[in-house]
Amino acid sequence: MTARSQTLWWLGDSLTALGGRREAAQHWLEAADIARHWPEQHDHAMLANLAAQALYRADLDSQAEQAYTRAGELWRELGDVPALVRTLRVRAWIAIRDGQPGPDAARAFMAAAERECEAALAGGPAEGAPTLLAELADTHRQTGELIAHVCQGEPGEAPEFEEALAYVHRAVAGFAEAGPGFLGLRTAADLMAAWLEADLNRPDAARARARSVLDVYGDGEPDETGRARRAEAEALLKYVTKNSSPSGT
Repeated sequence: MTARSQTLWWLGDSLTALGGRREAAQHWLEAADIARHWPEQHDHAMLANLAAQALYRADLDSQAEQAYTRAGELWRELGDVPALVRTLRVRAWIAIRDGQPGPDAARAFMAAAERECEAALAGGPAEGAPTLLAELADTHRQTGELIAHVCQGEPGEAPEFEEALAYVHRAVAGFAEAGPGFLGLRTAADLMAAWLEADLNRPDAARARARSVLDVYGDGEPDETGRARRAEAEALLKYVTKNSSPSGT
């Protein structure tokens, strides 16, 4: 890494800490252009990814889409499937912002992320499977979240909520298969499923999921994630008790 590229990288970090996302992205893109010609391309991919993140957080959607496309191509060349998959998922969220291609394009990006995970699991080494299983599960979770987000408040939203719930169920199963290292992500997906069950007026199912999360963190003093999950589960139980209709009990 050259002194100039390192300086630009540090400037990007500093500007991000100060809230200057647009300016940080400009520095990271300049550094990425320098790194473009290096024999080893990992830093190039990292810089492109950092610039994309900054542009996304600055709501510069078209520029963020271009930067994520560039980063994704680099991650693919480097064989880093999890990093590639994350770029595809963010591009899905960009696609549903105002002035962007819309829900169909977003779902296509999520489907592409799912295919990348499945292909890597089919052909990759066993030691990499937990991470890939977790990325696949998170893709399912985010697909469900995206579907629910797009249809929320629309007439006749129940079929879409059912579809979203099915994806989140797959996410819960996927995180469980990935192993105990992904417990926090699994319980987050469990709670997302519980909220969807509540929205579909299935209070018993929502309560059961919330209580299962409480059971997970019931012994001893939980860590910060456990405390957050427990608080959300308790809030969900109160919400369901207050808002469920007699026909849903």
